[in-house]
Amino acid sequence: MADVYLIIIVGTGVPSTSISVNGSIIKLSGNEAVADTRTTLIFVPDEVCKALYNAIPRATYDSTQQGYIFPTSIRVEDLPEFKSRGKLALDIFGDAFLKPVYAI
Repeated sequence: MADVYLIIIVGTGVPSTSISVNGSIIKLSGNEAVADTRTTLIFVPDEVCKALYNAIPRATYDSTQQGYIFPTSIRVEDLPEFKSRGKLALDIFGDAFLKPVYAI
């Protein structure tokens, strides 16, 4: 059986106090974010998520499905890679954010 380790990292969040979506600033007082290579998507506050989806042409919210509906003409690889963080304490920027980042 393999050894299992739990590593708790404290204080690694960075301030994420505002975001701009199509020129509109959304203030996020006291908000923090972390980058995580083990997370696939980007998790942001509800108001940011809503603004991002509203910026996608022809995306509509369907309350029955509790999610956004996109035209069938949108390719799978062009679908958004973010969602609401719900009750998480901070934003998580996963692989969808990190893919284009090259760091040394």
